[in-house]
Amino acid sequence: MKEYGKSGEYAEISGNKYIEAGKQAGEKFKGISLTKGYTLKGRDRIRRLDFRPPFNIKMLEKILNGIDDASQSYKMAAEAFPKENQICNAFSVSMSCLSEMLGYMLSVIEPEKVPKFEGEIKNWKGELASCENIYRGNEKGETFIQFLYKLMACIENLNKSQKSTMLTEESAFKEYVEGLGEIAKNIEGPLQKIIEDSAKQMDICRLKIIPYSGIETKFFASSTDISAELKKSYPIEPEIDHEYTPESKLRWRTPLQATGYVRATAPNSVKRNNNPNTI
Repeated sequence: MKEYGKSGEYAEISGNKYIEAGKQAGEKFKGISLTKGYTLKGRDRIRRLDFRPPFNIKMLEKILNGIDDASQSYKMAAEAFPKENQICNAFSVSMSCLSEMLGYMLSVIEPEKVPKFEGEIKNWKGELASCENIYRGNEKGETFIQFLYKLMACIENLNKSQKSTMLTEESAFKEYVEGLGEIAKNIEGPLQKIIEDSAKQMDICRLKIIPYSGIETKFFASSTDISAELKKSYPIEPEIDHEYTPESKLRWRTPLQATGYVRATAPNSVKRNNNPNTI
């Protein structure tokens, strides 16, 4: 779990870099870079969630806030996609519904702040029905909408029940946490195709912006071909001045016997006392 959360931190760092690059990029690269960046930030929020017991108000509050933050990032990812797309529009609407549902559940934790609920259910059902029509044939999109319907049913039951009683029972918390866990696991599903398309377009943009600068290699059939190529590559031959004789500063030695040599500073200038046979 710790490693999974760590990968979330890396996702956030990468996401911020993509977002910054997208804000400074041209129109062709801007949308896909922002989509990539906000998707990574959404993943970061999801990967930081902890669904392990104990189930209590504090835990539920953290999960609700985390999923709400992720939904905002994913919503921005869909809206940043450069091409008009019904899937993106439906995803944005479904994220808005999710955020409102989470907001309602958060308000239930503090009963004095519970908003009016009756009109919200009707609005959510209408918007989710429109999204469901657009997602038809998109298995991941349809699955996600079904989880939102289940979450809405939980909220309805919570609204009809004694809220104070429901929030003191661990079984009730467990039910909510499990439902939220399913939403967290499937939240990116409807946008999967858009994310893949965005990654492909980004690769194309990179190839256009950064041309290949590698070394071109050639095939030579024989050593003759290699020699010919080298002559083309190196046509200039060095010039040699045969009349130039450099002065040497090195001292030379005069041979005496097989056992050694005598130092000299000029030709034939051997000192007599250097000869071991001299008396």
